[in-house]
Amino acid sequence: MTGPLLPKGDEAAKFMGIWGIAGTFPQVLAPAIGGILLDVFNGFGHNFGYPVLFGTVVLYLAAGTAMLVRVVEPAAVLAPADSQVSSSL
Repeated sequence: MTGPLLPKGDEAAKFMGIWGIAGTFPQVLAPAIGGILLDVFNGFGHNFGYPVLFGTVVLYLAAGTAMLVRVVEPAAVLAPADSQVSSSL
């Protein structure tokens, strides 16, 4: 799925590395951020930190979805000329 979006040549390796970091870095940061949120907001009331934590997850999900809207696939991926689908069943 991501192969057609990568540039040709040596640039592809750089972007694959960035993609790997983008997938791993949140897994490292999320427990630390979640733990801090729970600790701070549970001080305001019994289990008040959990609604804040899950609300933060929703905000991160919305931000990630908004960023994906800007991704544009190359025209060759959307409608390749040599992939005519036969309508006969």
